[in-house]
Amino acid sequence: DSDGIKIDITITEDDFTAGFAKVHERISSSPSGRHMGHYKAAIRHKRLAQMYATMMDLPMKHQFAPTRWCTAIQVLLEKDKGRPNVERLRTIQLVEADLNMVLKIIFGRRLVHHAEDKNFLPPSQFGSRPGVSCISAVFLKTLTYDLIRQLRQDACVFNNDAKGCYDRIIPSIGMLACMRLGLPRAPAVALLKILHGMKYHIRTALGITEDHFSNMVDWILGTLQGSGASPCIWLAISAVLIAALEQRSPGISFRSPDGTIQDVRAADAFVDDTDLYVSVDTSFPQLAQQAQVVAQHWE
Repeated sequence: DSDGIKIDITITEDDFTAGFAKVHERISSSPSGRHMGHYKAAIRHKRLAQMYATMMDLPMKHQFAPTRWCTAIQVLLEKDKGRPNVERLRTIQLVEADLNMVLKIIFGRRLVHHAEDKNFLPPSQFGSRPGVSCISAVFLKTLTYDLIRQLRQDACVFNNDAKGCYDRIIPSIGMLACMRLGLPRAPAVALLKILHGMKYHIRTALGITEDHFSNMVDWILGTLQGSGASPCIWLAISAVLIAALEQRSPGISFRSPDGTIQDVRAADAFVDDTDLYVSVDTSFPQLAQQAQVVAQHWE
């Protein structure tokens, strides 16, 4: 766990300025109608930057959900351009630009870097981490297949894709996973209140709906696609999932000829795409049975 070390959640003028200086002005955001150019202009004026930084800082510290932050616009994007098949549409939620910037600063930057510095993250997760390339996971998988063939080793690789993983995150569980990495309680409570009170409008070619739907019983869209916090939250959850998997799975192991180097892995993951490895020195039916147990445990 985080050994009582919590990250700083203060949003300063420098955070506001540095954050919005990197954002493209034409990015869609802010259901309230505030254009991104509004914030781009504000970073040039010290008093405005200080004011906005304070407005972004207070909800996270005092655990409340501003009304303006509790509205999201749902948009459907084509995965295959020109082919709007229902099963090939990606849903994203557009939230207020200043809310998303707060989430990027606290979750996406500070918490992830803190967890990285403290070695709280599993090396088998290659997604949503600073300085880690997605091609590394592909390269390692290719080397693993090559070694399996060269060593004539019986193994099973089970490929998983957690479809819509951000939409399926249970927010309260996600916050517990983040607090395990060093997130203070206050921003966790604030984000849960925001998500629980969220009102969703839908954008189509005809415009934005006047009516909305909301969370009548519980959270229904996870921690939101397009949220600056979702990659970090999934990273925190996957750290727990992979740790649990490593306790149950025999994984796959390779040893150098002289025995001085050994590599044992239960899985390789890039965000929600995960490969489970199983290799046992027994008969093929037992290997298949063990792979089934590991796959069910992961599920």
